[in-house]
Amino acid sequence: MYLLAEQYRYGRGVPANLEQAMQWYGRAANNKQRKAAFLYAVGLKNGESVPANEQQAYVWMSIAALLHHPEAPQARELIGRFLSSEQKQQAWQEVARLQQELGIPQGW
Repeated sequence: MYLLAEQYRYGRGVPANLEQAMQWYGRAANNKQRKAAFLYAVGLKNGESVPANEQQAYVWMSIAALLHHPEAPQARELIGRFLSSEQKQQAWQEVARLQQELGIPQGW
């Protein structure tokens, strides 16, 4: 799924399509692929073919951090600067839900 996302992002063997890339990054992230979770979060932060959503970007960057992506903890902190304490609290509830749903152990 991650490789398919990359193909769509860069137009390798298929026409470049950022919307399709984001969909495939999301699917791969839901399958615990750390690079996909990281890039999905970046796309959500930057509004790449989807409306920008810093709270969801924070959620998925947290998931990427839990999956041990090396750049995710610092990126999560940067994204977190744009969120209110209420938004962070809601994001952490979503992280906990996803962590349980996807079977990701606590690994900070």
